[in-house]
Amino acid sequence: FLESWPAYHALQVGGLAEMLHLAPAYAGFATLVGVPFAKLGLGLDGTMRLVSLPGLAVLVGFALSLRAVDKRQALLVTVLAAGSPIAYFSLAAGHPEETLAAAAGAAGVLAAVRNKPTLSGVLIAIAIIAKQTGVLALLPAALALPRPKLRSLAIPIVAAGLVYGGLHYLRPPGAEL
Repeated sequence: FLESWPAYHALQVGGLAEMLHLAPAYAGFATLVGVPFAKLGLGLDGTMRLVSLPGLAVLVGFALSLRAVDKRQALLVTVLAAGSPIAYFSLAAGHPEETLAAAAGAAGVLAAVRNKPTLSGVLIAIAIIAKQTGVLALLPAALALPRPKLRSLAIPIVAAGLVYGGLHYLRPPGAEL
């Protein structure tokens, strides 16, 4: 997050072109998730807290999708997922995109196991756009499907190509990659 903060600050004072000039390599997350929250002008701490919410929401949704039997189990699963050491350390280190990428990637593989290729593709696309390491979920998801379906692989590849290709195209000349 600290790598993204100069870009978020530049967004407020110089606009989108200045933000893209300073955006880190994982600008998909920084642009699609961070920009709306950064525009609120809540400063470093406020923006960090808001940018963390999508990852925590996907993590909790993933945990709940494991089919907790009753309300107490669902509450326990929610607390354990959102308060897990992995979630805590990724947020404490200033990388909320890690939480989103990990949770969406794992949920994408679970959707593939449950033979939901479109949902799997969308979740893995979210993982890849959040952080390029989300691509690691592609192969397990493809192997988990009873019959590999092209759309489960095409959705995240096309989405990542559009987001990262679009951001690269919009990035001003001379901007660091």
